[in-house]
Amino acid sequence: MKKFNRVLSLCMLILLLIALCSTPIYAAIRGTSQNGKLTITTSIAGDTPATPATFSFTVEGQKGKIFSIVGAGSITISGIPAGVYTVTEIKMPVNYSIGDYDQDVIIAGGQTTTVNFRNKYTAPTGTTTGTTTGTTTSTPTGTPTGTTTDTTTSTPTGTTTGTTTGTTTDTTTGTTTGTTTDTTTSTTTGTTTPVVDSASVQVTVPANAVSLIAPGNGLTPAKGNGTDETSVIQSIIYYAVKNHLPLLIPEGYTFTVDRLTIGAVSNFSIYGLGTLKHKAGATGPILKISNCSDFSIPVWHTDGNVSQNYGTAGPYNQNLHSLSINSSQNFSIGSLYDVNPSGDSLYLNGVTNGTIGTIQAKADVAGTGRNALCIIKAYNLVIDKVIAEKIGCSTQPGGIALEPNYSGDNIQYVTIKDAMVSCDADNGIEISNKFGAIVKDIEINATITKLNNPNSHAFKLNNVENFKGNVKVYQEGTRPCVGASITGCKNVTANIEIYNATLGIGIGQGSSGIHLTGKINGTQQAGIAIWEGLSDSAINMDIKRTGLNGSDGRVKVGGTVSNVLFKGDYSADGTGRYCFYLSGTLTGCRTENLITTGWTSSNVKTGSSASALTMS
Repeated sequence: MKKFNRVLSLCMLILLLIALCSTPIYAAIRGTSQNGKLTITTSIAGDTPATPATFSFTVEGQKGKIFSIVGAGSITISGIPAGVYTVTEIKMPVNYSIGDYDQDVIIAGGQTTTVNFRNKYTAPTGTTTGTTTGTTTSTPTGTPTGTTTDTTTSTPTGTTTGTTTGTTTDTTTGTTTGTTTDTTTSTTTGTTTPVVDSASVQVTVPANAVSLIAPGNGLTPAKGNGTDETSVIQSIIYYAVKNHLPLLIPEGYTFTVDRLTIGAVSNFSIYGLGTLKHKAGATGPILKISNCSDFSIPVWHTDGNVSQNYGTAGPYNQNLHSLSINSSQNFSIGSLYDVNPSGDSLYLNGVTNGTIGTIQAKADVAGTGRNALCIIKAYNLVIDKVIAEKIGCSTQPGGIALEPNYSGDNIQYVTIKDAMVSCDADNGIEISNKFGAIVKDIEINATITKLNNPNSHAFKLNNVENFKGNVKVYQEGTRPCVGASITGCKNVTANIEIYNATLGIGIGQGSSGIHLTGKINGTQQAGIAIWEGLSDSAINMDIKRTGLNGSDGRVKVGGTVSNVLFKGDYSADGTGRYCFYLSGTLTGCRTENLITTGWTSSNVKTGSSASALTMS
C-alpha cells in the first residue's frame, strides 16, 4: 500500500516528476540526497471575519512541529527530503470549515512545492448565553410559522442522575410570527453510570463529555440525519480535544462524514457509542489521528459504506480507512467495531506503546474491503483480540496485515493474543516485509478460515525475525489455497495446524531457526515443501492425507538445505506417492523417532538426493 497510490491525481503528479527527473523512481519518491521546500498557503472564502484567525498545520516527517498562519497568508518550510508527504490542517477555529483537512504533496529536490488550504468562514447567525446551572438560550435565524412546544425529560445514554439538573431551552424565531421551543431536562453533572454498547462491552462515559448532538459552547449540534456533517462534527472534535474534554458520539445515532482529523494534541478521549459512517464518494479515512499522544478510545463504531466507495481496482479503496492512527504514541482502544470497511478497519503507521482490547470487523458482502487490522510501522503494541469476518477483496489481504511500505518502517514487539479470521481474500494473516525493514519479535495466535480462493495463502510470514504463535488453518469449499508460507525468516517457533490445502506449508528462501510443531491433514500437493536454503531447523509435526493429487506425498525437499531435523508421525494411510522426495543438495539432514509405518523402502524416501537424509 504505497503512499503515492492514494489518489489518481497524486499518481499523475508522480509520473510528471519522473518525466522531469533522471533519477530512478525509488529515488524520486523518497530518499534522494537533495532537499526541497514546501509552501503552505491559506485563503478565506465565505463571510468576512471581524478578526483574522490562526490556522495550524502539521507536516508528515516534521515530528512535534506545528506551523501557523494568521488569516490569508503563507509559510515556507525548508530542508524537506524529496518524497511524498501529508499536510494536515489542525485545530480549526470556530465558525470555519474546510472540505479537505489533509492533502498529499510531492517534494522534489531543489524545488518549492505549494499547497493551498481554502477555509470557509460562516458568520454566527445568533447569540448564545449560558449560566452555571446548565441553562443555555440560543436564538438562531429560522423560518418556522406557528407555535410549537415540545418538552421532554430524559436521561441521555452515557450519563447518570447527579445532584443538579441542567435545563436547555432553544428558541428559534422566524421571519414570520411564531416561535419553536424545545425544553429538555437531563442529568448532566454528578457521578457516572456504566453504559453497555451494542456488543455488551461496559463503558463509563464521563459527565463532562461533549456530545455531538448537544455540544454547547456556541457549536452547531450534529443531527445524524444522513447528510454530510463533516464540517459540523470536525468543529466539535476540535473544541473537545483542544480543551481536553471527552468526546461523545451518542448511542443510537449514525453520522455521515468524510476525512475527520485530530492532529498534534494529547490527553483526549473519544466514546464512540454511536456510529460514524463514510459518505458516498468519500476521499479519506473516517477519522485520521496524527502526531498525538496519551489518548484513549474506550469504544468505537464505524461503517465504511464500501458499496458506495469502490476504488478503481475493485470493491475496496485502500485510502478509505475507518480509523487511521499515524505517528502517535501512548494510546489505548477498548473495543472497535467496524462494518463494511472500504479500506482497513484500523490502520496503524508509526505508532508506539499502544494497547487494544477487541477489533471486530465484518462485511455484509464477502470479498469487499481490505483488512480488519493493518500495521505499517509500530513498536510495542499489544492487541487482545481481532475478529474479521468476510473482509477482503480477493486480490487484497483480508484479516491482519503487517506490511512495511519502506525500509525504515520497522515493526517490533507486536502481540496479537487471539485472532479469528474468515475470508476469501488473498491472505488471511500476513507479515509481508518486502522492503528490508526490521520486523521482529512478533507473536500471533489465530484461527483462520479461508473461503474458496486458490490463488492465495491462509497464513504468510516473509522476512520476519523472532516469531512465535499458534495458528490453525481451515478451508471451506472446493478450491483451497496454500495453508502457510514461511520465507526469509529467522527464529520462528510456532504450532501450526493445517486442515485442507493445496500445499500444507512452504518453507524456504534462506530461512533458518524454524521450529514447527502441530499437524497437517489433507493437502492436494505435499504436506511440506522445503527449498532455497532452509537451515538449522526442526519440523516436529504429524502429517497425514497428503498428495491427494496422486503425484506428491508428505515432504518435498529441493535446493540447498542443511541441518534440518524431521520428527513426528508420517505413517502411510493410502495417500501420497512418497514419504520424502529429496533433490538438490542436502547436508546434515536427518530424522529422529519419525514414524513411517506402512511406507516401503522404495517410497519412504526417493529422489536424486535420497541417500543424503539420515533416518534413525
